[in-house]
Amino acid sequence: MSRKQIIYDCLINLCNSTTLEEIEEGFLGFETRIISKKTGFIRNNVSKELNQLTREGKVIKVVGRPTYYFVYQKMNELLGKILDAENLEVESLRSIIATTNEEKGIDFINEDTDTDIFHSIIGFESSLKVPILQAKAAISYPPNGLNMLLIGPTGSGKSMFAEIIYKYALDNNLVEPEANFVIFNCAEYANNPQLLLSQLFGHKKGAYTGATSDSMGLVEKANGGIFFLDEVHRLPPQAQEMLFLLIDKNIYRRLGETDIDRTAKVLLIAATTEDINSVLLTTFLRRFPMVITMPSLEERLLNERYELIYEFFLNQSKIINANIRVNKSVMKALLLYDCKGNVGQLKNDIQIICARGFLDYKTKSKNQIELDASTLPNHVYNGLLKMQEKRKEILNFFNINNRDYYDFSSENKKQRFYNDKDDFSEELYKKIGEVFEIYTKRGYSNNKIKKLLQISIDKYLQQLLSKMDINNYEISPEKEKLFKIVDPKIYNTVGKTILEFGSEISNKNEIEKLTIALSLHINEIIENKDEKNHIFPMRLQEISVSYPKEYFIARKIRMNIDQELNIYISEYEVGIITMLISSVTSIQKSKKIGVMIIGHGSKTASSMASVCNEMLMTTHCKAIDMSLDMKIDDTLEKASILAKNINEGKGILLLVDMGSLVSFGELVEKKTGIKTLTIDKVSTPLVLKAVSKALLPGMTLEQLALEWNDEETKSKIMDNKKDNFNQKTIEGKYCIITFCLTQDGTSQKLAQLLRENIPSIAYNNIEIITMSLEKVKKISQEEYGNIIALIGSVNLKIESIPYISTDEILVKDGLDKINNMIAELGFDVPNNYHFANLSMRLIEESLSFLNPEKTYEILEITLQEILNKLKIDNTDGLYIRFLLHGSYMLERVIKKEPLPYKDIATYIQQHSDLYNVIRQSFKKVEEIFSIKIPNTEIGYLVEMIDTL
Repeated sequence: MSRKQIIYDCLINLCNSTTLEEIEEGFLGFETRIISKKTGFIRNNVSKELNQLTREGKVIKVVGRPTYYFVYQKMNELLGKILDAENLEVESLRSIIATTNEEKGIDFINEDTDTDIFHSIIGFESSLKVPILQAKAAISYPPNGLNMLLIGPTGSGKSMFAEIIYKYALDNNLVEPEANFVIFNCAEYANNPQLLLSQLFGHKKGAYTGATSDSMGLVEKANGGIFFLDEVHRLPPQAQEMLFLLIDKNIYRRLGETDIDRTAKVLLIAATTEDINSVLLTTFLRRFPMVITMPSLEERLLNERYELIYEFFLNQSKIINANIRVNKSVMKALLLYDCKGNVGQLKNDIQIICARGFLDYKTKSKNQIELDASTLPNHVYNGLLKMQEKRKEILNFFNINNRDYYDFSSENKKQRFYNDKDDFSEELYKKIGEVFEIYTKRGYSNNKIKKLLQISIDKYLQQLLSKMDINNYEISPEKEKLFKIVDPKIYNTVGKTILEFGSEISNKNEIEKLTIALSLHINEIIENKDEKNHIFPMRLQEISVSYPKEYFIARKIRMNIDQELNIYISEYEVGIITMLISSVTSIQKSKKIGVMIIGHGSKTASSMASVCNEMLMTTHCKAIDMSLDMKIDDTLEKASILAKNINEGKGILLLVDMGSLVSFGELVEKKTGIKTLTIDKVSTPLVLKAVSKALLPGMTLEQLALEWNDEETKSKIMDNKKDNFNQKTIEGKYCIITFCLTQDGTSQKLAQLLRENIPSIAYNNIEIITMSLEKVKKISQEEYGNIIALIGSVNLKIESIPYISTDEILVKDGLDKINNMIAELGFDVPNNYHFANLSMRLIEESLSFLNPEKTYEILEITLQEILNKLKIDNTDGLYIRFLLHGSYMLERVIKKEPLPYKDIATYIQQHSDLYNVIRQSFKKVEEIFSIKIPNTEIGYLVEMIDTL
């Protein structure tokens, strides 16, 4: 930055706080001595640069001893007038005020008599007062107004402001009624100067390749009106210079013309987000005497932001033609969140929130749109985390005791300029409605439709954030680690509930500790909502009697989570939350499971333990770092000593990373006699989860193992702890066989789902074997031991071996049947274990690289076409088998790995009618994916339909 610019910026900063009252009382400006002291430049150089700035029309010089200086633009703002820039050397600033009406400055049109569209802008009497005064002065300046430059951050309303200036000019007869408002975004053609000049000025036929006829430019269209140059900083220097002739003499030439001067009277309004002194030519800037600064949303008053929020919701209500009810928490979040994209982003975010609420409105047939905290994007929800620091300001806008909702009626006639049009919102809601109707006709459930539409809306949100370059939102350092694991919405809801009971939990440290612990647990409940671990040593009734205060708080948390986030928490989990509150607040002391991390490296284990202890606000988690030169025996000895020190009589939970450390639990137990439980592949989230459970009162090692949701880890735990859990020894080898037509894909996925959802399989070391249909036909009990069940798509009716169909597993009670079979054989199984419906889960996880939504949509249509032609009814089992097999088939064909089919030609000949129907129905699929499905793959589809 040049010396002159540094001095000028310093003077601007000094003048910013000056008021008109101070000048009227005799304030003269700022001496070179003050500026010299602040900038570090000697006074002679400061004086030299200030005199140059005066000659350039940027600074007013107050002549005398000493000499004072004041910024010309700031004086214009204070007076609301454009001062004559010809002579900026005056005797005093006060003399400018006294003689201003006699000079070339011009007053505004009388506020009482003019038609003032500026009054439709929120903030016209406060944060936008000065910009409005400047705009009125510039547009009214004789004879044809002054060119204006609007500066301000993205989303601050520059484009809107320019359009209002145009409407103001029309309303007050400052331009002809037929005058146009022409908009040009300089960024669109920044990389093609020739095309840019053609757009601006037009071109002559043959001016460049492709110019087949004469063409009018935007300048010609704007003749007599206003030409708005958005993102003017993207205008190349050559184009800036080309505008000089137009600005200075109202003359221009079309591209390719050399002998014709065309005339146009155009008022220019330019806008930029950049530093004008670094991106625009000085000679270009001189031709824009009125520079207007648009404030960011953060710089505007809170009541203005409140009005903006109100207006945007009102507008959405009118567009949707439905009433909107907004929870108070939503209004608070919108007032407080870090809205880096300013008014533009605020409007977009409210649109997204309303679109999310619109989904429930459509799918649940509600009579109004209801918006609560669950509809907020995370970056907006983070605003609620600022409630404590902004509490006093927020109280001015909310009646805390009486008003929980704000209603916006579609019949409200009030209208602001901000909301006079919103074509994109209308298109978004129309699209949601159309897609909803399409999915409804296809028979999709409302929950499935909502999920699909939610994905689309969230993608749109990310596009908006990306366009505005505001993807990275700052989170306070102390919360950054936590929010990588826990949804901030959960943390805030839990925290608010806990604060309600501050008198019950007097220690501030305990309040924070409890909030973190409960947030981690509830986050886990939501992430593992399909897991039903109904195994806990104390019954709910006993818990409610033993811990009445904690139970009351737990129920309140449950209610708030349900109301604010629309997340259901079971009564069983209320019991767990009660015990967590009891544990963290030390209302009742109890012995706990010791926790020890051992990891390879100098800081691996201690780093994880430190993070865990910091986040859970405890010292319970201990660590041993096993450096690469440390002997195994020495590490084992150290672990044994630590185990004795931290054991409270309930055993030790040993968390290790890999290798030889996996066997340490058994070795420590033999060496010390202390019961241990080992979990490997340790990570920070796993440590947090394990320590949270270990701290629960009443928790045992056995219980912790059964509560664990990681099936791979659980399998190892159960396998290693058979003796400790008194597992029965069953003679012989037991297995479950899953099969499909090919052995690839469906059968393997079924095996994975069984392992993940039936703990007794891993617990009792039952093997799961995958096979093809042909191989299953030849199986024997002698070869595979005791076969508990066959699970697949075809009942082969093999004697003495129970059969369970794929669709029973996915949409009926197949998992319960298998669990009961295992129990009847004498194996131990968890009590009261319940299983979730897995059909949609399997479908959504079945593809590795194809788009699931697109794939299943076309396969669904194809299946229906086949069944219609064959006059066959659809079933859950066929639907799932067809989609799974079809999706795997498409991936195989795309990868050029189709399955073989023995003697396919003969098989097709035997089933020619069915083959022709399926082949014809798959033509559309082949077109969409640009593939040719071989007959061998079609053969398996024929076989699937033929078995119905």
